[in-house]
Amino acid sequence: MSSKWRMIGKVWIASAWCGAALFTVFLMASSWPRYWLYIIAEKSTMGWLQSVLLFACAFAAAMLASLACAGESARQRQWLWSAMAVAFAMLMLDERLMLHERLRERFLERSGMKLLPWMAAGDLVMPIYALCGLAVFYFLFREMSAYRWPRIFLMAGVGFALAAVAIDSYHTVAVLPQTVEELLETGANLSFWSAMMKAVFHELENWSRTG
Repeated sequence: MSSKWRMIGKVWIASAWCGAALFTVFLMASSWPRYWLYIIAEKSTMGWLQSVLLFACAFAAAMLASLACAGESARQRQWLWSAMAVAFAMLMLDERLMLHERLRERFLERSGMKLLPWMAAGDLVMPIYALCGLAVFYFLFREMSAYRWPRIFLMAGVGFALAAVAIDSYHTVAVLPQTVEELLETGANLSFWSAMMKAVFHELENWSRTG
């Protein structure tokens, strides 16, 4: 039974990565030579895919929270995954409704504040997101200490996300960096989802052994 859960997890994750890659290639090919057309706009098709992946992350975190509660795990673990489910749900809403862009344009831009010289005025939300993510990373990495692949996917997700935030901080109008940024964001979301789904299937495997 345990080997079946492991195989199902591999199929799910491989299918998600292959599906996202094929979907991205299709979007770029269908608008060629303007490959960025469905990629970089805030309400683009790629933005829709990212919001779907963020919803999947929230659902995976909710599954881990539910398994932690059902298995009577430590309360800290239950709260951690519950908080992650809420956080990913909020990121999904931000992606679809462009909340941080509206906040910057309507309020923060007027302050003229810059965290770094090359950043646009009022561009504070994404760096705050990055700092919060790094703060949570320690707890997630420790939570996944017993699992190899979830930690690898988690580290990949953090790397992709930080690279995307770094590119976003320059606010370039060139389409190639913006395209790379969107691809990195998609890779980060897929990596976080993969890390949590690997953990879910590990938990289900443990349940099948003890059940």
